[in-house]
Amino acid sequence: MDSDKKIELQKAATTIFPTIFRYVVLLGLYVLVFLKLKKVSLQFILFIIVFILNVFTFVFIVRDMSVTKQLMKNIYGLYKPGDENTSYYNPYAKFFVLIIILTGLLFICTLSIILAVFDYGKKKTKSFTTFTMTPENNDLITKFRDTFRTYMVYLCIFSFYIIQSHSEGPTRQILFNVGGALLSVVLLATSIYCCVAAVRFLKIKQYHKQLYQ
Repeated sequence: MDSDKKIELQKAATTIFPTIFRYVVLLGLYVLVFLKLKKVSLQFILFIIVFILNVFTFVFIVRDMSVTKQLMKNIYGLYKPGDENTSYYNPYAKFFVLIIILTGLLFICTLSIILAVFDYGKKKTKSFTTFTMTPENNDLITKFRDTFRTYMVYLCIFSFYIIQSHSEGPTRQILFNVGGALLSVVLLATSIYCCVAAVRFLKIKQYHKQLYQ
């Protein structure tokens, strides 16, 4: 029985880990782009890259949710007489998947609008070396960038949650472990960073520096 479980785990791992690696690469590219997105001179090019990444992310998520037969059964209730594990079916999952699809398509359209405006602005400017936006436009694009970044974070969490909760057996276990490991890394990294920042903040008191203007 143990050997059968090991074989099932190995099969699930060979299927899942290439998919996980694909999303890790996408996530790394998103992080790099968002770190550089504050540079006004690169915003047009970087938004083009964000648009491409967003299309690939949307296609991959929809594909991964539809290519797995068991996952489709669990989400959409496409069971046949005699099928087991029908308890995974949740009628609300259809609605959740629909939200992912609708918002993904909406953001593809939204980014297209942003790129169209950038292209218009480049054509209207007298000098191609002028990248400074008006304060109002800069504030608007900054809010858009921050909101879009928040959307992408919750999209990843939401999609992973749906896939993991409707998976079975070794696949469910591997996804749980991978998700737990990633979240553990995030918790450790953020808590350590905050601790380091607090220690640096303490130097204000240690060296009798001025805190307020």
